[in-house]
Amino acid sequence: MCNNCKQWFHLVSSIIGIILGGAAFVVFFCVYENIDAGFWGFLSGVFAMVCFHLHYLHIRQKLDTWHSADTLRGIKVLGMMGTLAGMAGLIWYIFIAQYHHIPVMPVRTSMYIAAVWSFMTAKWGLSLFLYCRMYVRILVGHDPPLISI
Repeated sequence: MCNNCKQWFHLVSSIIGIILGGAAFVVFFCVYENIDAGFWGFLSGVFAMVCFHLHYLHIRQKLDTWHSADTLRGIKVLGMMGTLAGMAGLIWYIFIAQYHHIPVMPVRTSMYIAAVWSFMTAKWGLSLFLYCRMYVRILVGHDPPLISI
């Protein structure tokens, strides 16, 4: 796969993540009043938006004017925290749904929908972590040595 095609794929998938996260927030928070699923949908969309921002800057070759390696490392930590929070939410919602025998329907009380969107938040958090790691290496200009003494 060509490098330019890969960059555009990342950009388009981030746009889809933003749209789906925003739609999940509106639908679950406002329409079905499932606060948990709406919150995780919003957070997923925010992480997708940060990924889009980084990809867009990289494609436009303006990443170094907006971010330094240190700011990208800070965003990388944020991505890891999002991954851990999303995975903790996934485990929590599945546990609660199984323990209290909460069904998938109705949507208003469904813990499984919140589990799905907490997983999506974890996925976008992990993506943000990995992309920041990649962009730090690009900004620094080289990969670190395999064994550093």
